[in-house]
Amino acid sequence: MKFSVDAKEFGSVLQRVAVALPSKSPVAALFCILIKATEDGVILGATDLSFSVQFGIPKTKVNVLKTGCWAVPGKSLIDVVSMATGTLEVEFDGNMVHLTHGRSKIRLVAMPGDDYPNLSYGHESLAFSRVPSKDFVGALSSVSWSCSRDETRPILCGVCCNDKEFASTDGHRMTVLSHSLPITAEHIIPQTSVDRLSKVVFTEEVGFHFSTSDLYVLSGSALITVRLTAGKFLDYSMIMPKRNDKKVIVNRADLKESLDRALILADKEQRTAIINYADKKIVLASRSEKSGEVEDSLRCHEDSSAEPIKIGFNAKYLVEMLSVVRDDTVVFNFADGLSPLLVQEGKLRHVVMPKRI
Repeated sequence: MKFSVDAKEFGSVLQRVAVALPSKSPVAALFCILIKATEDGVILGATDLSFSVQFGIPKTKVNVLKTGCWAVPGKSLIDVVSMATGTLEVEFDGNMVHLTHGRSKIRLVAMPGDDYPNLSYGHESLAFSRVPSKDFVGALSSVSWSCSRDETRPILCGVCCNDKEFASTDGHRMTVLSHSLPITAEHIIPQTSVDRLSKVVFTEEVGFHFSTSDLYVLSGSALITVRLTAGKFLDYSMIMPKRNDKKVIVNRADLKESLDRALILADKEQRTAIINYADKKIVLASRSEKSGEVEDSLRCHEDSSAEPIKIGFNAKYLVEMLSVVRDDTVVFNFADGLSPLLVQEGKLRHVVMPKRI
């Protein structure tokens, strides 16, 4: 196998493909990046068996002199190519790959492509639904913040996609986003895969297709395959507040700044922040016996609550929620001091469970 390509172009594709490399694995081949040279161009691929990426470089951008398929250790390849400039010549000889650019000649150990996991999924015959990236990948990212990180509960470690909504919850917080996408069944996408999808997708439009076990996403010349989590998601409609009729509106930036201060002195395990609302003003406080205490006052823009409210939350959850809120103001919808908080922004609804204080 032999080809030449612009080093910057090759390095850019390698960085996207590397998202699929595992952080640890007993299978040595998975730390490699598959390189396949064909008459139509070069295809780079990587997988950790739960998330796979294939990225094509068309023949208009690469000069293929000899076809073939080999796998090269990913980290070493990326580090070498990142330092290359101009035209990069790649040639495989025996069990070595020769990388030549300028006055540098580098040799890396390689393995035959037949020893690498099969990345051919027959996606050519699948019917992909074409939608704006923000409506699918962007929507998944805005919901995934409330997924569980407890791997003993795999169902909650992902985003549920059904015919009406995207949803995630870890039992302490929840996010639900209404959609009108052509999804006809329930699927659960692992939160780690959602994060990686946002790093790989680079086009304004994507195509997606759900099978019974996998999600396929097309983004330009990239094909991403995600292994879905098996099982049925919980009935999250039971958690959604129904009578939060007390409304308090605060500035998002001011609230986040106050919560960041509260986290500095909050108990490191509980992270409790207490919100006191009265007379169109919020007083946010936290304390720790080891560190001290902090108290911040915030004016409310408007409210429909005539009663004072005192309620405790995990400040970290509120900060994470604010990171996906785009409006300059945040609308807190309360019922009382013991009920969940509801924050709504368009079709997006966030729920945070209170803490006993």
